Amino acid sequence: MAHITLNQYLQQVLEFIDSRDGDSCAEFLSFKHPHVANRRLQLASPEERCQQILEPPYDEMVAAHLRCAYAVANHDFVEACKYQTFVVQSFLRAFQAHKEENWALPIMYAVALDLRIFANNADQQLGKKGKGKVGDMLEKAAELLMSCFRVCASDK
Repeated sequence: MAHITLNQYLQQVLEFIDSRDGDSCAEFLSFKHPHVANRRLQLASPEERCQQILEPPYDEMVAAHLRCAYAVANHDFVEACKYQTFVVQSFLRAFQAHKEENWALPIMYAVALDLRIFANNADQQLGKKGKGKVGDMLEKAAELLMSCFRVCASDK
């Protein structure tokens, strides 16, 4: 994973989506996976390349994930939380489009977990700078996590 190129990463994600492999796709969108330490994937502006390979909203989701990796590498957890929010929002659009399919549930778990972690880290970072209200980022993340729950609950 340390030497995978952006193109290889995007092709692999595309293959996971096309084959409905939620577990593998979740790994490639999780910050527990070693790909996030790959400098080639920590990009400030990956949108154009993502759009060339992935269909919406997956292109937006993966681009936001890569921007989040860039923010984490720069120890900017407020930005990381912002981009992880985009990841979850893009995922929800994709998930709602496939209401009859549950293959993507592992992705929801992975991106929601990372959102909670980054929101907590962002709150701590803002607290050290004396900015923002304590728990504000976590509260915003909780609202989005409730959206995940609502999408699952309405899946009947």
